[in-house]
Amino acid sequence: IDRSGGAGGGVLAEWRSRDEMGRLVNHFNAMQMRLNEDAAKLKSAVANLSTLYNQTPAMLFSLDEDGHIVDVSDYWVNETGYSREEALGRACSEFLTEDGCAAPTFDDQCEKDATAGGFGRWNCKFQKKNGAVIDGYVAEAHARLRVGERQRALLVMVDISELKRAEAQLLSQARTDSLTGLPNR
Repeated sequence: IDRSGGAGGGVLAEWRSRDEMGRLVNHFNAMQMRLNEDAAKLKSAVANLSTLYNQTPAMLFSLDEDGHIVDVSDYWVNETGYSREEALGRACSEFLTEDGCAAPTFDDQCEKDATAGGFGRWNCKFQKKNGAVIDGYVAEAHARLRVGERQRALLVMVDISELKRAEAQLLSQARTDSLTGLPNR
């Protein structure tokens, strides 16, 4: 009898006698029902995690040991203009401009602050699909995920271009006279 509801996919056995075989079948069915419930909970947790990953208002992406992109969030796709298919499998370095930081890899090529709360942090210049270059602030979790025999790193990138422009404007205002435009002493 298939009373699994499709969640766990486990099929229950039907046996109507009260002998030893009947008790064994009852125990099997009870175990199968618990497995089905656990599978449904796991499926729900994965769906919730996927929703959280995709709705986080920061560009989330994952890299494999070789620095290739293995996953990107919906927000990353929306902000960069690249489709998921265009990004997956490509080296992260392909998206960075030459004057930007080297691509984040497991070899820690970029200068990172290892004491920053369990994250490596650095700035980079990221080229969007439309050619625009953004200033990105990237944080990489030092605790890496194991997927089979390979490791993956989760990274978060935030566009800090407006912040950089405001910083440059403030620095310019501090160094020059606002009326004449001449440098201050």
